[in-house]
Amino acid sequence: ETEHYEESRGIYNLSWKKKIPEDHFLRQNILTTGFSCRSQIKRFEGFRPLHPLQALLREINLFN
Repeated sequence: ETEHYEESRGIYNLSWKKKIPEDHFLRQNILTTGFSCRSQIKRFEGFRPLHPLQALLREINLFN
């Protein structure tokens, strides 16, 4: 499990870490289609970004 965690952290650091803003307000603009990507961001940053379709649905519901 520790080895898997370190591997996951390494992959995250190579791909997502530099794309996640420090500003928590700006984090609401992060969208990703992959479940694994959303899970990694949740694990290492403490929030789960929306799938693009979830964000679209949220915007549509704002106008209803």
